[in-house]
Amino acid sequence: MIKRKPVSFVFIIVGVAVILIALFLMISERQRVKSSAPDKDETLAFLCQILPEPINGIKENRYITAMPVVNYKGSDFAAVIECEKYGTKNPVLAQWNERAISRLPCVFYGNPYEGSLVIGGSDKEGQFDYIFSLDKGDEITITDMSGYLFKYYVAAIKHSSNVNTSSVINQEADLTLFVKSSKDGLYTIVSCSMHG
Repeated sequence: MIKRKPVSFVFIIVGVAVILIALFLMISERQRVKSSAPDKDETLAFLCQILPEPINGIKENRYITAMPVVNYKGSDFAAVIECEKYGTKNPVLAQWNERAISRLPCVFYGNPYEGSLVIGGSDKEGQFDYIFSLDKGDEITITDMSGYLFKYYVAAIKHSSNVNTSSVINQEADLTLFVKSSKDGLYTIVSCSMHG
């Protein structure tokens, strides 16, 4: 009779090793995502400290349309977004970053100078969690790193099962915000118009 015990033992050892490797990779991925963007409160305090006195921003034709950025702890920030009605204020990363989106909102496309700014965020508490409570007419402000303050009001709110570039770049909106709900997976897309 042939004993197969050593072969099955090898399979058990390999199986346990694969599970341990998978756990290690999951933990290291979480740490990587955690460290991919600086702390929100610390970053916001830093940006608010260095921002000049706000000046009313307007939509205009500019030769240079790139938003100025400030680098803080290895990340570039383009703006601060605020919804005073809900008491939220967040630094906005200058470039789309899939790893950091759960921690900080990111510019997806455009700029406020041409009225084409699109910002994506998370529904985590303290970030864009207020987006589900917004009403038409609510005010949202964007302050760029030069101190230009742009005031917008909510013009339209829609929901979608998916988003792509063409669904969030709205030619009629000066500012578009979008968030994927962590509860039902639906996207909320908010179109805003600039005051004035």
